Amino acid sequence: MPIFTGAVFAGNLLRQIVVTDGLFSPRKRLLLYVGCTRTISELPLEASGLACGSASLKWRAMLATMHGSLEEVRRQVEKCRSCSLWQTRTKAVPGEGATGGLMLVGEAPGRDEDLQGRPFVGRAGKLLESFLSAAGLSREGVYITNAVKCRPPGNRRPKSEEIAACRPYLLEEIELVRPLAVLMMGSSAAYALLGKRSVVSLRKKEFTVQGVPARVTFHPAAMLRNPALRSYFMEDLLAILHLMSTKGTQN
Repeated sequence: MPIFTGAVFAGNLLRQIVVTDGLFSPRKRLLLYVGCTRTISELPLEASGLACGSASLKWRAMLATMHGSLEEVRRQVEKCRSCSLWQTRTKAVPGEGATGGLMLVGEAPGRDEDLQGRPFVGRAGKLLESFLSAAGLSREGVYITNAVKCRPPGNRRPKSEEIAACRPYLLEEIELVRPLAVLMMGSSAAYALLGKRSVVSLRKKEFTVQGVPARVTFHPAAMLRNPALRSYFMEDLLAILHLMSTKGTQN
């Protein structure tokens, strides 16, 4: 269980809570404030996705119940009520797949995912699997998850507060999966981990997410709407695999 130490301050910072274990490994540290939340990590503050005020209370509750395994993350996702999406979901959709390799991060579940409780099982998922196969990979050999774990009504784009509510799950998945590389598919995935949404401007750039090499590409659903994006996706997939091979050689 996490260990909390509190100190009462005047003004906006009413209480400081130092989390020394729990959501992150012992080397990770979060400073949570009642008035406002700050994070100590490799990510810039504006990309942290942490809200102020009552949202920090949700973070404390979440931190207090996560125990550092993918199965525990799954259980927490399945019963999560951190944002309003739980009211309209059929099933929450935690990530799944292999650890220690490539990690794919999408946007949010669609209709098929909402019904089955698994990521990327609809048309976009089938297209993704075809690209993985063309690159010599299988679905079972990668870890697939989403920035948001519940389906937004009408398949709309997730709101910033919904991404923020799910972000601790995503960060914990990265921590536990220990991927060689992360491929962010779509603007919501990029926003969740980088604090930026423009896929076009982020493509072909290398990033580091929690010490892991990362790149941004288009979401498979976007390729269904615009087949011209498919060549760009394949280019980005091969580029992230090259990063993985480079890291593997260095290790």
